[in-house]
Amino acid sequence: MDNQKLWNDFCFQVEKLRTCNEATFQYVAEILFEKFGWSQSDGEIISQKAIQVGSGRFVKPDIIIQSESKKHFVIELKKPKDMFSDRNKTQLISYMRLLRLHFGILIGNSLQLFYEVDDDDNDPILIIDIPFAKDSKEGIEFTSIIHSNNYSFVRFKEYCESILVKQVEKEKIQSEINMLCSALGKDAIIGLVRKELLKTYSQNSVDEILGAIVINVTKKNMQPVLQQPTPHSIVAGGNRGGHSGEKQKITPENLATVYEMARPYLDGSRHFDKTVDLIVKETGMNINSVKMFLTNLRCMLEGKCYKNATSLAGYHIFVGGLVKDYPDKFDKIISSVQQHFNYYEKFGGMQGSKRQYIEQLIAERK
Repeated sequence: MDNQKLWNDFCFQVEKLRTCNEATFQYVAEILFEKFGWSQSDGEIISQKAIQVGSGRFVKPDIIIQSESKKHFVIELKKPKDMFSDRNKTQLISYMRLLRLHFGILIGNSLQLFYEVDDDDNDPILIIDIPFAKDSKEGIEFTSIIHSNNYSFVRFKEYCESILVKQVEKEKIQSEINMLCSALGKDAIIGLVRKELLKTYSQNSVDEILGAIVINVTKKNMQPVLQQPTPHSIVAGGNRGGHSGEKQKITPENLATVYEMARPYLDGSRHFDKTVDLIVKETGMNINSVKMFLTNLRCMLEGKCYKNATSLAGYHIFVGGLVKDYPDKFDKIISSVQQHFNYYEKFGGMQGSKRQYIEQLIAERK
C-alpha cells in the first residue's frame, strides 16, 4: 500500500474534476474510496442512503463508510470549485450526530476532518483542513489513517487527539511570545536582568545601569505560529450565562483560563458558585461545562473518581497543571485519573493516549 501514491491520485482527481457537477464528483469519490480499500460490493461504501429523521422527512448523507454493519465515518461532498459554507459544515455535523459518529469528513476545495471530542455539550470540531497538494505530509498521513487495511476507531481517535495536543502546545508558544512582547514581558525580562546584575553589583549600581538603557522586545519577521484556522477550538453548545440556544467555543486558551481561575476555589479561598460565575463571565463558556471541569479538578485533588470525560488536550492543561502546582498531591491526582480510566473503559471507552500521558508524568516523577 503506497499512501503517497493514493494521496497524489486523490489530489489529481479532485483537480481534474474542479468544474464538474456534484453527481460526477460523487461517482469519482466512491471509486477513490474503493482505492482506499473499502468495498462497495461488500456494502462498506454506502452512497446517499435515505435516513428518516422525522415524520415524512429524510436526509441522504453522500457517503457512509462502514464494515460488518458498523458505521465508521460519514463523508459530505461539495464541488471542488466552491468554497465551504457554514451550512456545509452544519450539515456534516448533523449527520455525525444523527449517526452517532465521532468522525466526519468534508471534501471539496480541500479536505476537512471533524471530530467529536469526549466532553459534555460539545459539537464536533474542525480538527484539520488539508489542501489537495501533491506529496502533502498531512494528506499522506490522513490516507494511512482512513485506509481499510489500517483502520481502527482507536487509531483514528488518537490521531485526532494528537492534533489537539499539538494545537495546545502552539497556543502555549504563541501565548508566551505575546506575553514577552507585552509590557508585562518587558518587566519580567528587566527583573531577570536585575537579578543577574545583583550577583555582581550593589542595588544602587544596578539601578544606575538599568536607568541608562532601554529594553524592548518585538517579534521577528516570521510566519505565524498558528497556521491552522480553528482545529484547536472545541465548540460547546448550551447556555452562556443562562441564555439558551447559543454555541460557544472552548479553546485551549479557555481551558487554561478555567484552570487558573479555579485555583482560589481549589485552595479553599473562593466558593464554588462564585468561581463558576467568574469563569462564565470571563470565557462565555457553558455553565454546565464549567461546573464539570471544576468538579473534575476537585476530584483529582482529593483522589476521587470523576465520571465526566475530558479530552487529551484537557489532560495536558488540567492534570499537567495540578501535578506542577500541587506536587504533594501527586499520588491522589494520578489515582483519581486512573480510577476514571477504569470506570470509563467499563463502558467501552478507550483511553490509550491519555494513559500514555499519565505514564509519562509518573516516569518523570521518578
